[in-house]
Amino acid sequence: MTELLVLFALGSLTALACGLGTIPVFALGRRVEGLRPLLWGLAAGLMTFASVVGLLLPALDEGSPVAVGGGLAAGIAYASDRAGLGVFVILAIALQNIPEGTSVAIPMREAGFTAAQQFWAAVATSAPQPVGAVIAFALVELVDGLLPASFAFARNA
Repeated sequence: MTELLVLFALGSLTALACGLGTIPVFALGRRVEGLRPLLWGLAAGLMTFASVVGLLLPALDEGSPVAVGGGLAAGIAYASDRAGLGVFVILAIALQNIPEGTSVAIPMREAGFTAAQQFWAAVATSAPQPVGAVIAFALVELVDGLLPASFAFARNA
């Protein structure tokens, strides 16, 4: 039970990390409009990197390419027997969520939303992560062969 509470708390931190991505948008003010292509590109690049390094490569380490090709990341990694993998994946997701928050905030800024509205909307986009992490952890704990395919599924999510 304690593991589930810790996982839920860490998953909540990844959701809050999404809100951090809004800071450059409201800190830059009107200048964000000129930097929009750079911010979108940075967000896409960071999300891709975190997805490949944090999820796809560990999935390939855990299972065959066929199993990986068949396939909720924090909970899955937390259930893995690999030391430190759960924390690494949670940090990778948090890193990915920061530019995700930026991509949420850019159109909201242009539509006239306040900084607080941008922040909480970005956090809300990741609010299901803690619940999903706990569910995934429980499933992988019950079915050992689910780990490699689950990593791959999480990468595509």
